[in-house]
Amino acid sequence: MLLAVCLGSPAPAAAIVRGDLAVQGEFPAQGVLRISSTAPPDFDSFCGGTLIGSRQFLTAARCTKDDIGDALPFANFLVRLGDVDRSPASPDDYLVTNVEVAPGFGFATHRNDAAVLTLTRVADYEPTRVVDPAETDLWAPGATGTVLGWGRTSTAGTSSEFLRKVDVPIVDSPRCSIPYGAGFDPNLMLCAADPLGSPQPAHDSCVDDWGGPLLVPDGSGLFALAGIVSTRGNSCGDPAKPGIYTRMGAGALNTWVHSRTPEANFGFDHTPRANEPVRLTSTSHHPAGADYFTTVRWDLDGDGRFDRAGQSVVHTFPAAGQQVVGIEASRPGGDKATAYFAFSVGPDPNAAPPGEQPGTTPPPPAVTPRHAASPLATISAAKRPKVRRGRFRIRVKFAKTAPRGTAVIEVFRGKRIIGIARTRVRRGATKRVNVKLTSTGKRLLGASSTRRLKVRVRVRVGHRALRSKTLTIRR
Repeated sequence: MLLAVCLGSPAPAAAIVRGDLAVQGEFPAQGVLRISSTAPPDFDSFCGGTLIGSRQFLTAARCTKDDIGDALPFANFLVRLGDVDRSPASPDDYLVTNVEVAPGFGFATHRNDAAVLTLTRVADYEPTRVVDPAETDLWAPGATGTVLGWGRTSTAGTSSEFLRKVDVPIVDSPRCSIPYGAGFDPNLMLCAADPLGSPQPAHDSCVDDWGGPLLVPDGSGLFALAGIVSTRGNSCGDPAKPGIYTRMGAGALNTWVHSRTPEANFGFDHTPRANEPVRLTSTSHHPAGADYFTTVRWDLDGDGRFDRAGQSVVHTFPAAGQQVVGIEASRPGGDKATAYFAFSVGPDPNAAPPGEQPGTTPPPPAVTPRHAASPLATISAAKRPKVRRGRFRIRVKFAKTAPRGTAVIEVFRGKRIIGIARTRVRRGATKRVNVKLTSTGKRLLGASSTRRLKVRVRVRVGHRALRSKTLTIRR
């Protein structure tokens, strides 16, 4: 039995053409969906996909079907995460316990070409968020998306062993309606290609990239997932026949995906104002039900640490203006969801303008933070960074809104600093950093019977923490 992923339209325009190799740790949510057409499984084909929750993996629905459109058994799937090499010596593989295909998926038409797979265990990688419907500017014509995959590098070429990335402009619907006719649904699909007249082969996705993400910058220095490599054409890298992607911002499909993803969120009991207590209450949700999350923690001061706990907390913001709060919802041994939100804090109600009496302005209605804001920096590294000559390497990606100055990278074991590095902040850019262990750090790692050491890495500028992350280093 052959798989549907091998039997789409002739020579589908869906592998990375004229792209670059991705760097280890650059896209931690990217994974390989290994697929078997037989039982016992032999995993003779693959698709791409993206971790969008701690156990939720988003791919193309077509990747979950056989050649006549029937669902493949769960045992025929294996998700591989954590490496740019799709056949690493030590793979981090996950079995699949459930597969949900988007309502209205058309096996022949590829409409609503999306599926969410649930992994049997939590994956320790930072997920990528799916766009919200209101963020239409992120994937509007003229925006540039980044496509990831291990697919072919040309129409008749071979699939890549290592993850590749390519930037492709999103184009307006007529560019796809002309070559594909009714096969392109502008309400459910996105179209991306280089300008007409560009040298061929142009930047594109290609065969075996199915299920991989079309990522768009979300304005915070990070990406959001706006599309899934879906379908088709008769060549790769031809600007006259653009790549087609599932439109993840489409209303019903977007709602369906978000409802199947653990997500952290909260609301206020009234509009927050400076020097006035306000209650923040978790509205986090999980596909298993409202009672799934049992632990909620808060980062109320933006230092990258979740150091308050409770479904509801009271906090006083000391100043008016934009503030950022993080929330983490979890269940012991189960899923965890983390999100940061930006919102405006109003002026102190007791500091009335000249000529007015304090407290005479009626309070505005309560609001819910709606604009998601990512942390001011993100930390990425190999699955277990190796310490060589007392140093290990990480990457720090700074948001465009990160504070200027020198970033200090500190490595903690408990409350003790056992490593440090410094680098200049480059807003919107990624910096490679070599972190040097102290003599205590080297001694602790050398004394570990497992040759590994779990540490917390924190990035700060001055007294302002931008991000922290737990890593396991090894010797």
